[in-house]
Amino acid sequence: MIRRLAFTAALSALSLTALANEVNPISVAAGLGRTDYRASCAQGWNCDHTGKSSGKLTLAYTFDVPRESMLVNALELTYSHGGTSKATQAATGTRVRTAFDAFGVSYKASYSLGALGFQGRLGAAATSADMQNGALSQSYSRFGFTYGVGVSYQLTRNLQANVNVDRLPIKYTATDKGGANLFTVGLNYQFE
Repeated sequence: MIRRLAFTAALSALSLTALANEVNPISVAAGLGRTDYRASCAQGWNCDHTGKSSGKLTLAYTFDVPRESMLVNALELTYSHGGTSKATQAATGTRVRTAFDAFGVSYKASYSLGALGFQGRLGAAATSADMQNGALSQSYSRFGFTYGVGVSYQLTRNLQANVNVDRLPIKYTATDKGGANLFTVGLNYQFE
């Protein structure tokens, strides 16, 4: 009986919050772009630090009703993928490829001036970088802080165009811990 009462009270509180906000707090975003890998390049290697076909998917919960000239707080769950970067050893011609996947959670603060918005985010992410050297493949995992900034433009009531830069923690080898900058351009959809 007490569990049902608590469950009903929680649903009522969420319903009242949704009615008070008059806006659904859930939004999704997707962006495509490039990754700038920040691994050290050993002497005798030619490194291409740019990963192609990178992207990011985000599910966000907004705690405040978005209004102009107001700081809005949100919690984001993010999946990011860094496209393949290549390195070639000059003397032997050995090629190494790197790509990563990351799952993270971030606090996002947004501020809008008319249709233009500015965002900053801080959180944590778990990443898995895959290194491939011919038939040999190795995976390295790392957990660390992530941060980023973004600019958005309100296209319609529910749709925003956005440009983001995010810094992710990456472990390239057993001893080389670095990071990657993920640059994306995409869309954000706010549910009604």
